[in-house]
Amino acid sequence: MMYLKIAVPVGVLTAQIDGGFVRRFGVFPAGDSDPTACDRRLAEQLRDEADAYFRGERKDFSLPVFLSGTAFQRAVWREIQKIPFGETCSYGEIARRLGKPGASRAVGSACRANPVLLLVPCHRVTAARGPGGYVLGAAAKGLLLSLEARRDG
Repeated sequence: MMYLKIAVPVGVLTAQIDGGFVRRFGVFPAGDSDPTACDRRLAEQLRDEADAYFRGERKDFSLPVFLSGTAFQRAVWREIQKIPFGETCSYGEIARRLGKPGASRAVGSACRANPVLLLVPCHRVTAARGPGGYVLGAAAKGLLLSLEARRDG
């Protein structure tokens, strides 16, 4: 298992990489590392892809991700991964797509529980009236959305 800290414009994010997968990418304390060569390669790829994303040279991530959560959370995260770069979708629309039209708050909870920020782009999920919340705060969500809006196309 390997932990890696990456400074990006929205803050310092920590990645947990293990067994050839990014398991967590967000704000949490780093643990002890005992990296394999595979983990090191994946860590370098994550750093490169994150840097390219923020430089405007990359619109998506190609990293293998292991999503650990409830069946509903995993369904929400898979649906979020379908939101195109530079576009947004409401919590309610995600709930409707999942066949649970009354579950917009549960979708918001799944967004807050997202273990891999940016890789599952929950910043693209918005409230019906306004941007909605984001685990890194409103300023970070606004920065990510404006960064993508400027580069869409």
